Amino acid sequence: MLASVRDQGETLKQVREHIERLISTIGQLWAEGKKEEAMALMETECEPFLASIFLKDRVAFGLAGFAQRLQEEGKPLVAEALATAAVQIGKTRVGERKQYTIWAMYVLGNIHRLQGRLEEAEPVLVRACELAREVRGATDGHTLGCVDTLAQLYRDQGRFQDAESTLLEANRNLESTSESKPRVTLRFIGLLAKLYDDWGKPEKAAEWRAKLPTEQEAVASDRPGQTSSE
Repeated sequence: MLASVRDQGETLKQVREHIERLISTIGQLWAEGKKEEAMALMETECEPFLASIFLKDRVAFGLAGFAQRLQEEGKPLVAEALATAAVQIGKTRVGERKQYTIWAMYVLGNIHRLQGRLEEAEPVLVRACELAREVRGATDGHTLGCVDTLAQLYRDQGRFQDAESTLLEANRNLESTSESKPRVTLRFIGLLAKLYDDWGKPEKAAEWRAKLPTEQEAVASDRPGQTSSE
């Protein structure tokens, strides 16, 4: 039994090392502007390998997860390459309306946002939010995480009115649902209070902040997309 566990650990280690080698090569090609070669390698090597590990419809999810991790590790070019591939593979293999494709679109849009490429991020995030609302519902945790990030994008662009309408719509949806989600509701109240602060509307900020149980706005942290589904 110990030998079996050891063998399994070695296999997982080999899988991880192989994936990391592929990702490194793809990222290098992408950085050199050889995007077609990078995508070809993704399709011929990386995707089949991941398909042997994940279910078919989860390959996009796996790639998007790697992309998100690499962005957090400060490797934006590799992250962008993987997220782009995740969206393309999701759309062509299982369709745009599948939840893992929607997740991949969210990851790509947020990577672009974090890189300051706001014009590129906007249409991807808008579409991800639209699909998430249609497929998962307006008050689903994943949908609200996407909406949160889209509002942050609008704030980054100085489009406070668009951010306001996005957050107010989410808040109305939460208030109208029969399912209680107190933490999520408080988060969006806190986000609105912070938005009005940034917008230079202290009276509106105070109005929304008064709805919070305390003055602490931990529920409205600056990290978007972390909304719990509760």
